[in-house]
Amino acid sequence: MIPRLWVDLPELPLTKNGKVDKKALPDIEMASWVSDNFVAPRNILEKKIAEVWKEILQTDLISIYDNFFHLGGHSLLVFPVINKLRKLGINLSFKELFLNPSIEKLSVNQSINNEKNKDIPSAYLDLHVHHLNKESKNDIVFLIPGSPGLTDAYRELGDALDDLFQVYGLQWIGLQRGETPLSTMEENAKWCKKWIQEIQPGGPYKLIGHSVGAHLAYEIIKQLEQDGQTVEVLIILDASINTAYVRNEKEGTTIDERLILLSESLISTYRLPSLQSGWQKELINRLIRTEEDNKGTVVMEYLHAHIKEDENKEFILRAFNTTIIQFLIKYTPSGFIGSNILVIKSEKGTSPDIDFIEWKKHTKSTFKMVHSPGDHMSMIYNYNALQIALIIKEHLFNKNN
Repeated sequence: MIPRLWVDLPELPLTKNGKVDKKALPDIEMASWVSDNFVAPRNILEKKIAEVWKEILQTDLISIYDNFFHLGGHSLLVFPVINKLRKLGINLSFKELFLNPSIEKLSVNQSINNEKNKDIPSAYLDLHVHHLNKESKNDIVFLIPGSPGLTDAYRELGDALDDLFQVYGLQWIGLQRGETPLSTMEENAKWCKKWIQEIQPGGPYKLIGHSVGAHLAYEIIKQLEQDGQTVEVLIILDASINTAYVRNEKEGTTIDERLILLSESLISTYRLPSLQSGWQKELINRLIRTEEDNKGTVVMEYLHAHIKEDENKEFILRAFNTTIIQFLIKYTPSGFIGSNILVIKSEKGTSPDIDFIEWKKHTKSTFKMVHSPGDHMSMIYNYNALQIALIIKEHLFNKNN
């Protein structure tokens, strides 16, 4: 989220314990931080949208040019926004809000005839396929997200790659209401291959896979090559061949470390106040004492009992359920692909390099591995996303490399 206002203070007021004394901070009048670019809603439609945004984002002042996601919006907040707008007679899709993230753009979009979209491939209109950067004449790259499979977390990476590619993110099946997660990597790959070929009928293709998304991308490439298609490169972001575990030496049991990492990521990203203190230790202790086949059930029961209804509980449980199914797949890459493989490993990752070098055994073409700033999640944001773009540009577009 980008702050609208910076207030200079000679020093921060502190309590006796050395913490920031929030009560001593100066009050700011709302009118004092309305920028010159602020434009209030101008018509009934814009006013309706603004009221819903204010309620969901818990803010009192929104310009029609403000970006929903810069104000703190994210994928879990999109659904309540859409539902509330529909009750007001404004039909809005998930894709439309991502493509038109300001009130002004949404208002204009609502007045455009649907005839404009008749020639767009059906996959582009599907809720599972999202264009993650600007329209351009550049080559296309398809990005497969890590767990739980949401694409909106990769928009900063999409923007960083704007000069190189059009980036399309493919969202895993199971996150939309009424969907059932697919139980094999092969089934997931089959659907992704269909969407890919609707957007780009023929190769050569380029794919990026982050975390478990790299395993899905590998399987997609195997299926494309079995169909006689050519894939130029698979770019792997921080995905090893092997699964990392948290081990309890005393009891000799293990749990999939990714399950805890994902839980931490989701709970942090989606700001769940009911799960902000001590939940990791409690959940890990429960999982360590649970049989492997029942670990997913334990996680779902724990979250169902602790997440409040007003924290978009329904969608969060779907996200976790989809993730658990992904873990239960336990897919291990096998065989070979003809595509080049470029592995980008996070500098702060915990897995040893050898687990990433194992990818070399699965390509008949060239293999390269480089390191990029950040950890498993932060590597795709801000400055780190720009570094990934530079790495890709150097290794894919530098003929002397």
